Amino acid sequence: MNLQLILGSSGSGKTFSLQETLCKEALLHPEKTYLYIVPEQFTLETQRELVQRQAGNTIMNIDVLSFLRLAWRIFEELGLQDLPVLDDMGKNMVLRRVLSECGKDLHYFRGDIRKLGFLSELKSLLSEFTQYDIREQDLERMILEAQKRPMLKGKLEDAKKIQKAFQEFKKDRFITAEEILIRLIDTVKYSELLKNCVICFDGFTGFTPVQMELLQEIFHYVAEARVTITIDPREKISKTWDDFELFSMSKKMLFHLIEIAKETGSSFELCYTSKGQVPYRFINVKELAHLEQMIFRYPYQKYMKKPERISLYAALNPEEELWLVLKKIKGLIRNGYRYRDIAVITGDMEGYAQTAAYCFRKAGVPFFMDYKKSILSNPYVEFLRSFLAMLEKDFSYEAVFRHLGNGLMPWKKEEKDRIENYVLATGIRGRKRWKKEWERAYSEEIKEQLPELNKFRQQFLELVAPSAGRIGYDLFIINNKIEENKEAKEKTAKRKRKGKIKVLDYVYALYEYSQVMHCEEQLWGYETYFRQKGEHNLEREYAQVYKKVMELLERMAELLGDEIVTLREFMELFDAGIAEVKIGLIPPGLDQVIIGDLERTRLNHLKALFFIGLNDGIVPKVASHGGILSDLEREYLSSREFELAPTQRELGYRGQFYLYLTLTKPDSFLQLSYCRMDQECNALRPSYLLRKIQTVFPELKEIIVENGFQFTVENKDSLLEKETDVCSILGADYGSHYFLEGLRFYKDWETMPILWKSLFSYYKEKQPKKWKQLLFCAFGGNGKAQLPKNIARLLYGKDLYGSVTRFEQYAACQYAHFLAYGLRLRERQEFMLRSIDIGNVFHKALCIFGEKASKLEGGWHGFSQQEEEVRIRLTEESLMETLQEEKIPGAKELLNDTARNYHFLERIRKMLQKTTEILVYQVLKGTMEPSGYEINFSKMKLPSTKILLSEQESIHLHGQIDRLDQTKQEPLAIRVVDYKTGKKEFSLLDVYYGLQMQLMIYLRAGMESAMQKEGMEDTEETKENGLGTYTAGAYYYRIDDPFAKEKEPEENAWRDQLKLDGISNKKETMVSIQDQDMVIDGKFRASASSDVIPFAVTSKSEIDSRSSLIADSEELSDLMDYVQDTMVRFGKEILDGKMEKNPYKKSAEDTACQYCSYKEMCNPKDPMQEGTFRILSKQNVPEDISTWRKTEEDKKEDQKEGEE
Repeated sequence: MNLQLILGSSGSGKTFSLQETLCKEALLHPEKTYLYIVPEQFTLETQRELVQRQAGNTIMNIDVLSFLRLAWRIFEELGLQDLPVLDDMGKNMVLRRVLSECGKDLHYFRGDIRKLGFLSELKSLLSEFTQYDIREQDLERMILEAQKRPMLKGKLEDAKKIQKAFQEFKKDRFITAEEILIRLIDTVKYSELLKNCVICFDGFTGFTPVQMELLQEIFHYVAEARVTITIDPREKISKTWDDFELFSMSKKMLFHLIEIAKETGSSFELCYTSKGQVPYRFINVKELAHLEQMIFRYPYQKYMKKPERISLYAALNPEEELWLVLKKIKGLIRNGYRYRDIAVITGDMEGYAQTAAYCFRKAGVPFFMDYKKSILSNPYVEFLRSFLAMLEKDFSYEAVFRHLGNGLMPWKKEEKDRIENYVLATGIRGRKRWKKEWERAYSEEIKEQLPELNKFRQQFLELVAPSAGRIGYDLFIINNKIEENKEAKEKTAKRKRKGKIKVLDYVYALYEYSQVMHCEEQLWGYETYFRQKGEHNLEREYAQVYKKVMELLERMAELLGDEIVTLREFMELFDAGIAEVKIGLIPPGLDQVIIGDLERTRLNHLKALFFIGLNDGIVPKVASHGGILSDLEREYLSSREFELAPTQRELGYRGQFYLYLTLTKPDSFLQLSYCRMDQECNALRPSYLLRKIQTVFPELKEIIVENGFQFTVENKDSLLEKETDVCSILGADYGSHYFLEGLRFYKDWETMPILWKSLFSYYKEKQPKKWKQLLFCAFGGNGKAQLPKNIARLLYGKDLYGSVTRFEQYAACQYAHFLAYGLRLRERQEFMLRSIDIGNVFHKALCIFGEKASKLEGGWHGFSQQEEEVRIRLTEESLMETLQEEKIPGAKELLNDTARNYHFLERIRKMLQKTTEILVYQVLKGTMEPSGYEINFSKMKLPSTKILLSEQESIHLHGQIDRLDQTKQEPLAIRVVDYKTGKKEFSLLDVYYGLQMQLMIYLRAGMESAMQKEGMEDTEETKENGLGTYTAGAYYYRIDDPFAKEKEPEENAWRDQLKLDGISNKKETMVSIQDQDMVIDGKFRASASSDVIPFAVTSKSEIDSRSSLIADSEELSDLMDYVQDTMVRFGKEILDGKMEKNPYKKSAEDTACQYCSYKEMCNPKDPMQEGTFRILSKQNVPEDISTWRKTEEDKKEDQKEGEE
């Protein structure tokens, strides 16, 4: 036998020479067999090349095989028993079973068996032992050598036990992929196929010990063997080499092959393809030839000219990097390149795949994504995983809607959204709640939808119940609306009690559920859809995924069918199996750009290569820490002449060789690029490879690309290019993407690229509609905006209905009002204890308490004659009545649903007791008596509830006054009290700008209500004096918990802390009826300070300047009139279509956007965003309230004059 070793550097024509010779010989000797062995992923492409090279495009006596395919050919020839191959997912399952049986006998690994990832690491170690021919006796020798290393010894002893149990389990039942070659070694001598054939090995960078042993056996029987080895002809061939040498793997392979040739008595010859010559691939490109000769070499020569065929770019992010690549590709195509002449390679395929697919589709460039895709994210796999998770989580909200959100479920998105909204709003959690009929309706609309919602619930459970019941989850009986299946229920319940759910039961459940949901038919439909759309990768994925999953389930049933496991354990097994399933996509024979992975993709006959993502940690990849055997342990065993897989250090050296092979693939053009930021805007560093290349090519300048500009690191101010390549920029979307990108980073006109400015002008002049749409997309419509009046009236109607809060929303931001009341966008209602829920409880409880207090003899003032226990009892009764369904639907369930909510209930009880204590104290300090609670003034015919805007238009206000206090005797005086659970404080600044109109509107409505009741609304005195004559004040009472503070305050301190907050009538009689201690003999008491209202007196019996929120009767009337005018102004502006983005800003912390539900809809990147804020300043508010209305009238006049 003659061994021919074909040596040459990358691009020297080794493969070309081998294939050319082989094809000629095959034609001359048709009776002879030629075997061409290549790595598994290269078989199809190699076969295609040989067919194209051979005359007549046929290769009758040349077989292209991989090592595994060679084994199967020989096994088939010899008629050997075809044992099932235990693939990676099968190994996971067998190891899981083996560990459950022998786990108790392990010492070092016992605590790691259930740890995440341990099974995968153990599988890798056993595969490594097989590949490197480490058998039981070898492990025993290793253990002896490791006597002084107890940790290594413990690992090896446990590994030996596991390996033995693993081998015993699969004996005569399965064979692993690694063992196929071991079996082949024993059968080679019987094969007629190998005898006197010519066998070639091409594309290998090295052989494992098992493969070397196989070659040694093969060399005994073949007529001739030929092996290609990539090595620089200048390298010395010797028996020794260092790991850091670029061609160390090639030297090792060459040395071992020569040794085998000698041992088998074979002759060998070294054949160089380009000794002393420039490699054939680079004969016309000096830069690439120099790169091949000098990269990773020591010493090296520098290329002192500026390289024309090698370029280096630094992009801002992956997307910009890919657009840069696409621009260059389009330029190459115009210069005569074919798409198939071009490849894009990265070391981070997972990170780039999705973005690359998007950009290439957007640009209209045909491409093929070459990588083995995991099916973990496929809808069908997610369908099954989410089904199991839903059962395991006992129908939690997240799990249910993860499952319902799957595209294979039979309901429309709108139906699922309605169900999700209802479940969120009503807090439905758990299987029991899904089995029980839904009855709660939190609105009239939902009340009408309840039959449909329950129909959906029932249909869903009918589909899920049979499969769920098979594994012990009873969903058969749902309020007797699904037929009772006693036998199935009893069987599953019994099995669950005894913990006898087998893997086979779970497998049947998944298969049954797939059939019920017609998953296979749906996947066929998706396959057809993607075929019609030209999405061939997705077409192939959907064509294979169902079969792959069924194979996994069959394998689980076969290997672990009778094993009893929990649902959680089965989910882990299923996930581990799915993680091993990869879908390899066969490249079509079309004219497409190859996008591939640095390690997987085979690159042949390339003219241009784009090497992207050259960032530190990606190229080379960061060494993965972990593995059962550490690098130190591997080095120790290696020093004892045990050959194992390389250490991370050795892999790093080998990585240089693979980079060398990749960089030398193109014959005309090489573009290198990296990102300065990832997609989360984290800074990234370039790979060390770029520094290596720049060392060899000192004139290779790094070009930074940013927002259309290109400049070098040395001079950022010197632009290399202002985007002159119109066709490559416009792409398939006619520049929309490029234009929008420019808008995103727009700062000023002068700094923008020329092409972008031309595109801006083109859209503005030729396509104004699209120009406006693009501007709206970029800036969200910021700036002054106004709807046409007819559209505004269609949205709002000619009459505006709502609470005061609606108009306060308009005052805060017109755009937010438009979204809330024009477009009627609502936040999704969610079931949780929020401040609004607590507020409702307090409001209702205080209303009930007030009504009970008014029924006492003497009303509230009757508390002065009662024991404290009476108030405490009434408070507790009020709270308990509040929690009844008819008072606040769902409140009792809401507050007792969880331990956390129970804690809130106790806190509310304490806060309510303290609140009623203070409110009673405040009433007893004056002479006013609460006369009404939760007064719905919208049902009364009051002047303040209907505000005329014009003859055809008006505002209809609705709302309720929490408490109205009134004097018992003449003269009439009233005050309104509004309960608040938040931290809202009364502010005249907010009243002036329309942010706080509620108290003034309520005060007017309360006054009108009381006067209507007393028959005073039409008296001359009323009209002459104004409503302020009869108002004592308007206040917020902030419900707070003084016990929540770090230190409990003294009694007087917390009374002062919780006194009413608002505006008071400063007339002595009005102050006296609210706090009798403030006035003596009709005059203010010196140095008095009220703990009921915000009012204080100096030592000279004058009003203290600290009592800023006070007014006389006339000012209160003016304040109410000013608010009424503000409402009219707002109403007219709304109906005129005003919708400007004009949020207020008082300070950096206090803006309308701070708690706005719609802030995410405003573009935070808008450079004009800061200018949209209205700065509210106290300096702009006139001190004299009586001038407020005049000031507004002056503004209107100035505005009219300006318009004229």
